[in-house]
Amino acid sequence: TTVNKPLKIYDATVALGGPIKKNKVWFYTAHREWGNQYLFAGFFWNKTQGTPFYTPDPDRPASRTQWFESHAARITWQASKSNKLSFFADVQDACICRTGTTVAGSGVGVAPEAILAYHFRPTGFYQTSWTAPLTSKLLFDASFSATINRWPQFRAPGVTPDTISILEQSTGIRFNARETYDDPNVQDRYGERFSLS
Repeated sequence: TTVNKPLKIYDATVALGGPIKKNKVWFYTAHREWGNQYLFAGFFWNKTQGTPFYTPDPDRPASRTQWFESHAARITWQASKSNKLSFFADVQDACICRTGTTVAGSGVGVAPEAILAYHFRPTGFYQTSWTAPLTSKLLFDASFSATINRWPQFRAPGVTPDTISILEQSTGIRFNARETYDDPNVQDRYGERFSLS
């Protein structure tokens, strides 16, 4: 049996930067991890999962658990007197391992096994840029970026692809499984920027 604490919040960050080669190459890196967990009053996992009945298990209260990680690094290189290159990456990871007890906007109660969970992986932002004063009056600037954003869903323990979702109309509680699943979810985006000033 997992012991859930009523509330857990944490946030930790470390950052470091400086020159790698004087007047030539610099770096900066920052790392952060944060998350929380809390219990929902009056909602419990189903003791009789996989059956047509919802039997609250008082030893397993419903909770929301989520954590996030960000590992960012930037390298700036003065390649020549008039050419500066920059490389940036922010590799991220996140898990909304258990979500709330209601479907957004509906007010319908949902047992923990009928709630979606997401693992945002792979996720991150990547960018490279080039700045060059071509003459004393003309500046060239270019950049390319990629945002990788994917969040595969995963089912709660005890829920299989053939588990049927049940909505008990007398109580308004959905249990056994979520009504629909859509997976995978992919929202990758790419951007370019070029300018002459």
